[in-house]
Amino acid sequence: MSSELVPSVGSALLGQAVGQSLSLAVAAAVSPFPIIGMVLILTSKRATANGSAFLVGWLAGCGAVGTIVLILSSDEERAPDGGRRYRDRANRNRGTRPGDRVPDLRDGRICGRRDPVHAASSAR
Repeated sequence: MSSELVPSVGSALLGQAVGQSLSLAVAAAVSPFPIIGMVLILTSKRATANGSAFLVGWLAGCGAVGTIVLILSSDEERAPDGGRRYRDRANRNRGTRPGDRVPDLRDGRICGRRDPVHAASSAR
């Protein structure tokens, strides 16, 4: 009987499950901090001014993060390969392969043919 540990399929699946749920655990652990901050701000002597400043800062921070994500997210017009790399990654994530026939909802083509409903609506 060997004393060395041999990783099994079950431990690999457990590692994946822990890795995927770790971000949710971190978010749940960090979520009370804004509430604690708000309670401390509202119990201070200048609650109205501090609360307003906190709200403006919070909204500005959320807006800045949203703007950065929006700017950095790539659309097909700006991607040099027409967004193919991102479509291939999305296909891998949902379990399809590049040769599979899936509907392309952007231009109404299904399996290489024009969708008659889309063709009729775009002809108007």
